[in-house]
Amino acid sequence: MRFLILLIPISIVFAGENWASPEDALGGLVSITTDYIQQVEDGLAELSGDSDIITMEWELIEPKLADFEQDWFITFLIKPDGSYMRPGIGMEDKNLSDRDYFPILMGGECFDNSFHVSKSTGKKSMMTGCPLLKNDEVVGAVGASIFLGNLGEMIREGMGLDGSSIFFIVNSDSMTIISSDNTDDFTYAMDMGNPSLKAAAEEIFTKKSGKTSYTYDGRDRNVYFTYDENLGWFFVYGDIEQ
Repeated sequence: MRFLILLIPISIVFAGENWASPEDALGGLVSITTDYIQQVEDGLAELSGDSDIITMEWELIEPKLADFEQDWFITFLIKPDGSYMRPGIGMEDKNLSDRDYFPILMGGECFDNSFHVSKSTGKKSMMTGCPLLKNDEVVGAVGASIFLGNLGEMIREGMGLDGSSIFFIVNSDSMTIISSDNTDDFTYAMDMGNPSLKAAAEEIFTKKSGKTSYTYDGRDRNVYFTYDENLGWFFVYGDIEQ
């Protein structure tokens, strides 16, 4: 019997100007982001326990992965040699055995927080996945590639932000992974040659929660920041002075 996992987009829409305070908006940023990420991870965990998926028979697996996908992430089946298959495409001509998460999956553990430019789409992505176990042996894995640009757009829409509001999310390696301007490349605040931004980034990484300011592109930006222990990410929200 086939089952269908539905990822229902978050329906509560916040208008940026209706946030009670910047701190509340920052909390909304954390909540909306983690909810989207959790939906994908929970779905993969469920798929990894499905008896049809564990067979590693593509004709049984493909429709279930296709049902799970949305336009902001793709799914794939990974074989023990690193080759992988995608719904609607079949076997890809690339290999994932060189990815940092591959030995984690083949070691029998789920993973998240792996950031790459997708081999399949060329998009800036976060990879997450779970192993497939049969008789306590790893026979493969299921994974998802979350398009961070698309996720950033969904966050902005979900928060109802206008052009004067900004946000960005930074991982523990100081790499900006999601931002309101949806740049195509992963960037590092420490390497951008902006002393004001670098000082603000150092304060964010040291204090983990609070308020700071910096100048970028000739305009002052006042931001609030916090750290999420579960994801290991820094969340930053603020406004550009007009």
